[in-house]
Amino acid sequence: MRATLVTAIPNRQERVPAKGATVTLVGTTLRAVADDDGNVLLSGLTVRAGRLLFSFDADGDGVAEQTKVVTLESARAGFGKDVNLGLLLLDRNATLVGVVKRGDRAQLTAGHGGITVFLPELPQLAYTGDDGSFTLGGVPEGNVVLSAFAQGYDGAATTLQVGAGREERVGQLTWCPTREVPQSGS
Repeated sequence: MRATLVTAIPNRQERVPAKGATVTLVGTTLRAVADDDGNVLLSGLTVRAGRLLFSFDADGDGVAEQTKVVTLESARAGFGKDVNLGLLLLDRNATLVGVVKRGDRAQLTAGHGGITVFLPELPQLAYTGDDGSFTLGGVPEGNVVLSAFAQGYDGAATTLQVGAGREERVGQLTWCPTREVPQSGS
């Protein structure tokens, strides 16, 4: 899989190579780094499904401010294929804002704190406030899976299309209590 990674200069139309940007096959150690011209080659793909995470740390502080997720399926990339994605713009990360509530307490305005909200296999993580509200920053542009977890509740996930640099309102998600399964012999 090949691409030329570029980034925008703030307040200008100009695009410049994203020198040192990385592409990683999420959930693996397969990774490549863009050269001085922003060109990157990720070889060794042995799967046909998965997500590529493109990241660029524009200010060198160790945090990627510009990220994008592309699925192998949408790029028609994968095992045995030589695909060139062409020019790929890495833009500012987005923020997700929403509410996650415990289903057995959904009508209550409090008691929803401490629910973990995250993007599976990516580093973004937040916790809900007592009212269930959360803000999750550093979210890459593209299709992402938003999940939440609370002890005693079924895990759930939703897929979202996230725009670069935007604050996306997720709305309210409700998690159901885990059903206790009777154990045999009890």
